Amino acid sequence: MTINNEPLTAAGARSVLTSAATASRALQVKTHWIFVTWAVAWLVGYLAIWWSTRSQSPYQGPEAWSSVTLMVSLAVALAANIAWVVRAMHGVTGRSRQIGTYYALTWVVGMCGWASVQATLARLGSPPGVIGILSCVVPALLVATIYVASAGIWMQPAFLVSGICFVLGAVIGAGTDPATAALVIGVVGAAGCAAGAVIAGLSRRL
Repeated sequence: MTINNEPLTAAGARSVLTSAATASRALQVKTHWIFVTWAVAWLVGYLAIWWSTRSQSPYQGPEAWSSVTLMVSLAVALAANIAWVVRAMHGVTGRSRQIGTYYALTWVVGMCGWASVQATLARLGSPPGVIGILSCVVPALLVATIYVASAGIWMQPAFLVSGICFVLGAVIGAGTDPATAALVIGVVGAAGCAAGAVIAGLSRRL
Protein backbone atom coordinates (compact mmCIF):
# COMPACT_ATOMS: atom_id res chain seq x y z
CA MET A 1 0.00 0.00 0.00
CA THR A 2 1.28 3.50 -0.81
CA ILE A 3 0.47 7.11 0.12
CA ASN A 4 1.63 9.89 -2.20
CA ASN A 5 3.49 7.25 -4.25
CA GLU A 6 5.55 6.23 -1.22
CA PRO A 7 5.36 2.88 0.61
CA LEU A 8 3.25 2.98 3.73
CA THR A 9 5.48 2.02 6.64
CA ALA A 10 4.37 0.93 10.10
CA ALA A 11 5.22 4.39 11.42
CA GLY A 12 3.26 6.01 8.61
CA ALA A 13 0.26 3.80 9.32
CA ARG A 14 0.35 4.76 13.00
CA SER A 15 0.50 8.45 12.02
CA VAL A 16 -2.57 8.12 9.77
CA LEU A 17 -4.54 6.27 12.45
CA THR A 18 -3.52 8.79 15.13
CA SER A 19 -4.65 11.73 12.97
CA ALA A 20 -7.98 10.06 12.25
CA ALA A 21 -8.53 9.25 15.92
CA THR A 22 -7.66 12.82 16.95
CA ALA A 23 -10.13 14.29 14.47
CA SER A 24 -12.84 11.83 15.49
CA ARG A 25 -12.47 12.61 19.21
CA ALA A 26 -12.49 16.36 18.61
CA LEU A 27 -15.58 16.15 16.44
CA GLN A 28 -17.46 14.02 18.95
CA VAL A 29 -16.72 16.45 21.77
CA LYS A 30 -18.01 19.52 19.94
CA THR A 31 -20.84 18.24 17.75
CA HIS A 32 -23.66 18.65 20.28
CA TRP A 33 -22.69 22.25 21.01
CA ILE A 34 -22.78 23.07 17.31
CA PHE A 35 -26.33 21.74 17.12
CA VAL A 36 -27.29 23.85 20.14
CA THR A 37 -25.83 26.94 18.48
CA TRP A 38 -27.77 26.32 15.27
CA ALA A 39 -30.97 25.61 17.20
CA VAL A 40 -30.80 28.99 18.91
CA ALA A 41 -29.88 30.75 15.66
CA TRP A 42 -32.80 29.31 13.69
CA LEU A 43 -35.31 29.85 16.48
CA VAL A 44 -34.30 33.45 17.24
CA GLY A 45 -33.72 34.50 13.64
CA TYR A 46 -36.84 33.11 12.03
CA LEU A 47 -39.13 33.93 14.94
CA ALA A 48 -37.99 37.53 14.51
CA ILE A 49 -38.99 37.34 10.83
CA TRP A 50 -42.35 35.84 11.74
CA TRP A 51 -43.02 38.43 14.43
CA SER A 52 -42.40 41.36 12.09
CA THR A 53 -44.57 39.95 9.28
CA ARG A 54 -47.33 38.06 11.12
CA SER A 55 -49.96 40.81 10.73
CA GLN A 56 -49.05 42.02 7.24
CA SER A 57 -51.87 41.85 4.71
CA PRO A 58 -50.77 41.84 1.99
CA TYR A 59 -47.28 40.59 2.76
CA GLN A 60 -44.63 43.29 2.31
CA GLY A 61 -41.54 41.61 3.70
CA PRO A 62 -39.76 41.58 7.05
CA GLU A 63 -38.81 44.77 8.85
CA ALA A 64 -35.15 45.76 8.88
CA TRP A 65 -34.57 44.83 12.53
CA SER A 66 -35.83 41.29 12.00
CA SER A 67 -33.70 40.77 8.89
CA VAL A 68 -30.64 41.96 10.80
CA THR A 69 -31.53 39.62 13.67
CA LEU A 70 -31.73 36.67 11.28
CA MET A 71 -28.47 37.51 9.51
CA VAL A 72 -26.57 38.00 12.76
CA SER A 73 -27.98 34.79 14.25
CA LEU A 74 -27.01 32.70 11.22
CA ALA A 75 -23.62 34.41 10.94
CA VAL A 76 -22.80 33.55 14.57
CA ALA A 77 -23.88 29.94 14.07
CA LEU A 78 -21.89 29.72 10.83
CA ALA A 79 -18.78 31.14 12.51
CA ALA A 80 -19.17 28.64 15.35
CA ASN A 81 -19.55 25.82 12.84
CA ILE A 82 -16.37 26.80 11.01
CA ALA A 83 -14.47 27.27 14.27
CA TRP A 84 -15.59 23.79 15.31
CA VAL A 85 -14.16 22.24 12.15
CA VAL A 86 -10.93 24.26 12.33
CA ARG A 87 -10.36 23.28 15.95
CA ALA A 88 -11.17 19.65 15.24
CA MET A 89 -8.63 19.62 12.42
CA HIS A 90 -5.89 21.20 14.53
CA GLY A 91 -2.87 18.94 14.44
CA VAL A 92 -4.42 16.78 11.72
CA THR A 93 -2.71 16.60 8.35
CA GLY A 94 -3.36 15.03 4.98
CA ARG A 95 -6.75 14.03 3.60
CA SER A 96 -8.62 14.49 6.89
CA ARG A 97 -7.57 18.13 7.08
CA GLN A 98 -8.56 18.71 3.45
CA ILE A 99 -12.00 17.26 4.13
CA GLY A 100 -12.44 19.61 7.09
CA THR A 101 -11.37 22.63 5.02
CA TYR A 102 -13.71 21.81 2.15
CA TYR A 103 -16.54 21.18 4.58
CA ALA A 104 -16.12 24.61 6.15
CA LEU A 105 -15.98 26.25 2.73
CA THR A 106 -19.23 24.50 1.76
CA TRP A 107 -21.10 26.50 4.39
CA VAL A 108 -19.55 29.80 3.31
CA VAL A 109 -20.11 29.24 -0.41
CA GLY A 110 -23.67 27.99 0.11
CA MET A 111 -24.81 30.86 2.30
CA CYS A 112 -23.09 33.55 0.22
CA GLY A 113 -24.50 32.02 -2.95
CA TRP A 114 -28.03 32.13 -1.60
CA ALA A 115 -27.59 35.72 -0.42
CA SER A 116 -26.57 36.77 -3.95
CA VAL A 117 -29.55 34.96 -5.49
CA GLN A 118 -31.93 36.61 -3.04
CA ALA A 119 -30.48 40.03 -3.85
CA THR A 120 -30.93 39.32 -7.55
CA LEU A 121 -34.56 38.34 -7.09
CA ALA A 122 -35.24 41.57 -5.23
CA ARG A 123 -33.46 43.61 -7.90
CA LEU A 124 -35.55 41.99 -10.65
CA GLY A 125 -38.74 42.89 -8.85
CA SER A 126 -39.90 39.47 -7.70
CA PRO A 127 -43.06 39.63 -5.53
CA PRO A 128 -42.31 39.97 -1.80
CA GLY A 129 -44.30 36.82 -1.07
CA VAL A 130 -42.12 34.75 -3.39
CA ILE A 131 -38.94 36.10 -1.85
CA GLY A 132 -40.37 35.55 1.62
CA ILE A 133 -41.11 31.88 0.98
CA LEU A 134 -37.77 31.24 -0.71
CA SER A 135 -35.93 33.02 2.11
CA CYS A 136 -37.25 30.36 4.46
CA VAL A 137 -37.25 27.25 2.30
CA VAL A 138 -33.95 27.54 0.42
CA PRO A 139 -31.67 28.02 3.48
CA ALA A 140 -33.42 25.08 5.17
CA LEU A 141 -32.82 22.86 2.15
CA LEU A 142 -29.21 24.05 1.98
CA VAL A 143 -28.63 23.09 5.62
CA ALA A 144 -30.43 19.78 5.09
CA THR A 145 -28.20 18.92 2.14
CA ILE A 146 -25.00 19.72 4.02
CA TYR A 147 -26.16 17.86 7.12
CA VAL A 148 -27.06 14.71 5.21
CA ALA A 149 -23.63 14.80 3.53
CA SER A 150 -22.06 15.44 6.94
CA ALA A 151 -23.64 12.26 8.30
CA GLY A 152 -21.51 10.29 5.86
CA ILE A 153 -18.36 12.36 6.22
CA TRP A 154 -18.24 12.33 10.02
CA MET A 155 -20.25 9.12 10.54
CA GLN A 156 -22.63 11.03 12.82
CA PRO A 157 -26.30 9.93 12.67
CA ALA A 158 -27.22 13.16 14.47
CA PHE A 159 -26.61 15.07 11.23
CA LEU A 160 -28.94 12.76 9.30
CA VAL A 161 -31.79 13.18 11.78
CA SER A 162 -31.37 16.94 11.85
CA GLY A 163 -31.14 17.12 8.07
CA ILE A 164 -34.39 15.19 7.67
CA CYS A 165 -36.11 17.61 10.05
CA PHE A 166 -34.97 20.56 7.95
CA VAL A 167 -36.35 18.92 4.81
CA LEU A 168 -39.71 18.39 6.54
CA GLY A 169 -39.72 22.00 7.69
CA ALA A 170 -38.99 23.21 4.16
CA VAL A 171 -41.73 21.06 2.65
CA ILE A 172 -44.31 22.18 5.21
CA GLY A 173 -43.23 25.82 5.04
CA ALA A 174 -43.40 25.90 1.25
CA GLY A 175 -47.12 25.15 1.41
CA THR A 176 -47.93 28.10 3.68
CA ASP A 177 -47.75 31.88 3.50
CA PRO A 178 -44.39 33.67 4.00
CA ALA A 179 -44.97 34.62 7.64
CA THR A 180 -46.10 31.13 8.62
CA ALA A 181 -43.20 29.64 6.67
CA ALA A 182 -40.78 31.61 8.84
CA LEU A 183 -42.49 30.29 11.96
CA VAL A 184 -42.41 26.70 10.69
CA ILE A 185 -38.77 26.85 9.62
CA GLY A 186 -37.73 28.46 12.90
CA VAL A 187 -39.53 25.93 15.11
CA VAL A 188 -38.91 22.77 13.07
CA GLY A 189 -35.30 23.73 12.31
CA ALA A 190 -34.60 24.38 15.98
CA ALA A 191 -36.31 21.12 16.93
CA GLY A 192 -34.19 19.24 14.40
CA CYS A 193 -31.01 20.77 15.79
CA ALA A 194 -32.12 20.00 19.32
CA ALA A 195 -32.69 16.38 18.33
CA GLY A 196 -29.24 16.33 16.76
CA ALA A 197 -27.72 17.69 19.96
CA VAL A 198 -29.39 14.97 22.03
CA ILE A 199 -28.27 12.20 19.69
CA ALA A 200 -24.74 13.57 19.51
CA GLY A 201 -24.61 13.84 23.29
CA LEU A 202 -25.80 10.27 23.73
CA SER A 203 -23.27 9.05 21.15
CA ARG A 204 -20.43 10.47 23.26
CA ARG A 205 -21.48 8.30 26.20
CA LEU A 206 -21.78 5.04 24.27
